[in-house]
Amino acid sequence: MISSSYRIVVDGELDAVTAAGFPEAALVPADGRTTLYTPSLDQAGLCGLLDRLRNVGVDLVALERLESISPA
Repeated sequence: MISSSYRIVVDGELDAVTAAGFPEAALVPADGRTTLYTPSLDQAGLCGLLDRLRNVGVDLVALERLESISPA
């Protein structure tokens, strides 16, 4: 199974309550957007995180895979 880390950019600076819903990611608010840096996630984990972002009503601006790891 392949796992990757991601950089996800969303519109808006998430408030503390909303940000608390993403404990697995490092959140960096700046210039009216929030960038989330994730730990290594498989596809199911990424889909779950994106679903939670959609559920809180934020708009996705960018999604970038940072690295890939294939366990032996």
